[in-house]
Amino acid sequence: TLFRSDILVIENGTAFPFQVEILDEAGNITAQPKLIVICKFLGAQNLPVYTVDCSNTGTGILTGPVFHVKNIKKDQMLKAKIEVPSCKEIPVVEKTIKLLPSSHVAKLHILSVDGQKAIQIKHQDDVNWIAGDVMQNLIFQLYDEGARSEE
Repeated sequence: TLFRSDILVIENGTAFPFQVEILDEAGNITAQPKLIVICKFLGAQNLPVYTVDCSNTGTGILTGPVFHVKNIKKDQMLKAKIEVPSCKEIPVVEKTIKLLPSSHVAKLHILSVDGQKAIQIKHQDDVNWIAGDVMQNLIFQLYDEGARSEE
């Protein structure tokens, strides 16, 4: 038995630790040599692989590098395939993971207000201003990875 929940939810840009236990047929935690648990993630490019050695205790925290899926704008479903390659009698466990866009700021829009009009200043645009003057009438809009406005 590796998990109890059906769908695991994580945010892009974070690691997700799993508590794993190797159980015998009676449901007791068991330890033996070469109990390496591997988790491979499927459903996007460049996903990490998590591993943990349960040889000594029969338990461990399955973790690894952070998830970082580029250009994620909405929730994305992934599969986690957890196995113990040295013990073919232990069935592979598959879990569904809902990967959420990061809530950290990912985009900044700067707008210049001229009268009733707000014009976005784009990357490498020239901004003409008198040196030494205070820049004013600017609006800063922050957005997270899911294009949600940050307050």
